[in-house]
Amino acid sequence: MVFFSDGVTEALDPQMRPYGAERMLQVLSVDAPVAGALDAVLQDVKEHIAGGT
Repeated sequence: MVFFSDGVTEALDPQMRPYGAERMLQVLSVDAPVAGALDAVLQDVKEHIAGGT
């Protein structure tokens, strides 16, 4: 079970595209410990809002 703020899925990239629940679920689908999964989502969101993806 994962709890998250809508701020994660609504984080916008420079082109005003939201991060999205689908992308978050894709990152979480990697088999990793909870702390690793949290770090992976945070890193991916940071890259998204910076315009990296």
